[in-house]
Amino acid sequence: MSDAAAIDKPSSATLPGQHEAIAELGLLALRERDIDLLLQHAVVVLSKLLDVEYSGILSLLPDGEEFLLRAAVGLSPELIGTATVSSLGGTQAGYTLRHTESVVVPDFAAETRFSSPALLDGSPVVSGMSVVIPGDREHPYGVLSVHTSHRRTFSAEDVSALRSVAHLVAGSVLRCEHEKALAAAESKYRNLVERLPLTTYIDALDDTFSSLFASPQIEDLLGYTPAEWAELPDLFFEVLHPDDRDRVLDEHARLRTSGEELRTEYRMIARDGRVVWVQDQGTVVEGEPGSPRQLEGVLLDVTEQKRLEDQLRQAQKMEAVGQLAGGIAHDFNNLLMAIIGYGDFVLARLGPDDPLRPDVEEITAAGNRAADLTRQLLAFSRKQVLQPQILDLNAVVREMERMLQRLIGEHLELITALEPDLGRTQADPGQIEQVIVNLAVNARDAMPEGGVLAVETANVELDEAAAHRHLAEIAPGSYVVLTVSDTGTGMDPETLRHLFEPFFTTKGTAGTGLGLATVYGIVKQSGGFVWVYSEPGGGTIFRIYLPRLGRQSGDLDTEGPSTPISAPPVGTETILLVEDEEQVRSLIARDLRERGFTVLVASDYEHALELFDVHKDDVDLLLTDVVMPGGSGLDLAEEIRRRRPEIRALSMSGYAGSVLSRHVFPGAAIQKPFGAAVLAKRIREVLDDC
Repeated sequence: MSDAAAIDKPSSATLPGQHEAIAELGLLALRERDIDLLLQHAVVVLSKLLDVEYSGILSLLPDGEEFLLRAAVGLSPELIGTATVSSLGGTQAGYTLRHTESVVVPDFAAETRFSSPALLDGSPVVSGMSVVIPGDREHPYGVLSVHTSHRRTFSAEDVSALRSVAHLVAGSVLRCEHEKALAAAESKYRNLVERLPLTTYIDALDDTFSSLFASPQIEDLLGYTPAEWAELPDLFFEVLHPDDRDRVLDEHARLRTSGEELRTEYRMIARDGRVVWVQDQGTVVEGEPGSPRQLEGVLLDVTEQKRLEDQLRQAQKMEAVGQLAGGIAHDFNNLLMAIIGYGDFVLARLGPDDPLRPDVEEITAAGNRAADLTRQLLAFSRKQVLQPQILDLNAVVREMERMLQRLIGEHLELITALEPDLGRTQADPGQIEQVIVNLAVNARDAMPEGGVLAVETANVELDEAAAHRHLAEIAPGSYVVLTVSDTGTGMDPETLRHLFEPFFTTKGTAGTGLGLATVYGIVKQSGGFVWVYSEPGGGTIFRIYLPRLGRQSGDLDTEGPSTPISAPPVGTETILLVEDEEQVRSLIARDLRERGFTVLVASDYEHALELFDVHKDDVDLLLTDVVMPGGSGLDLAEEIRRRRPEIRALSMSGYAGSVLSRHVFPGAAIQKPFGAAVLAKRIREVLDDC
């Protein structure tokens, strides 16, 4: 029997109110979010609507070869969600799917198109009909079918009702799947956004600039929850740093009219008072009709980046100033050599009662004070000549305790706390003493009404995280730490920012501004690092990190200062003097000749080699400046040593740059400016050193 013949006959089971029932099912389909409940509601309504004993929904599995029973009336509930039926065999559902049309069966006994109605529990059926449930463009969702255990002729209205329910089911399934996919995408996007190290936001671009949304990271960034950020009025304005507020508000006002992209950096004040630097990147989007534009963007915490940039700029500035200071000190030292040296010559010829003697003594004293300043400049610029040795910081502090107490005065208490098993470091003991003295003087000046100065030592191991917390430039490793702290007035952030700059001082005309610059230079040249913490009214802490030697080196005895030579600083040896500054060259040659030495004088590298080749067998000592035209003094020493390996040499320098660090003759160096007697003594030490 054809489908058309069956449909043309009036139905004996059509119920009144089909449209109302389908409309009710449609409303349910719009509200229901659980697809399984929705399908079960559909077959229940359909069974009542068409007055049938059996109804079911078979969904096509992804392989296209089987159906899965998703909902049913009249069948065992255990079959729902578990039982499958072949879509390829001779079943009514398979036939319906392949022909994509409605199939009506008045009597299965007379059916020849397929062999089974596909009722899974073997229930006897006589009549039935089925339709395809549409799916996406490529695949149908499945088949909707109804059956009775008695002969029944289904009308066109019945088929139409079945199709209507099938389309409602298809639409609802598609909506539920889309909503499920959307929810999954939103969840994935939300999880992704919430894991990003930045805050996403949506703001209204109106006069209020109210927040419409902020991701949970806003709480980590500023300490406010997303709800607080969206609900508290004017919170964005309140947390803007006062110094950046006008600029940021102007930029946002411009966005309301220009629609340009936003890319700016500014500071915000977190709930706990922290200053947070953020990079703000946003895009203007149109809102709903009648609503203001919106700004969608991200806030990235760049506080650490700003800190590192500040440290880099400070280091670059210090390096540039250090280069300048070293160059000035080098040239100035040559002038001071002449001032002090010729002053000494004059004094040697003036009697103790000569009326000119006090004036000349003032000249040489001023020269020596100027030399002290240049030494501080050289210490800052890390170009002074160091004499490092294996050093016990505890011994240095103990030897200085009495002197430090006198230095700071009776109104201050001095406390020392020394690590008993302190490791060793390698440094110039005299320079480390200068570091301690400079820090102690600064601490004293910060405690005019009294207080406590503490000097401590400790062994410290810094891993990468700990090193990063202290200083961006400090390397992980083992350190000996010297801590000098006070209970004084402390310093504000602006003062701390300029603390180690030369000539920066908070003491007015009473300070030179070189004390802490000297500390910085000495420590850096010794391979160490300086860390400082201070707050107004909260005192100051300086920590000096010096590389700790291995246990084997640390157990070695420290070397003491050279034993003074008792022999007078005179001699009869021949010295090859190489100095490009005429005044300094003449001064040194004159003094050495007066002390009995034979002096060969050269002004540059090539002249020195020529003289040496002529007097090679006579020269006992090469006395050379480090920096001069045509080649460095150490290059000259290397060349002369190649020609005569046993030659002695002494280097003179206004500063110790990278060239001196090569140390062709370790320890044989003297720093300008120096007095005639000091030079003669140093020459005598080098010549007599066996």
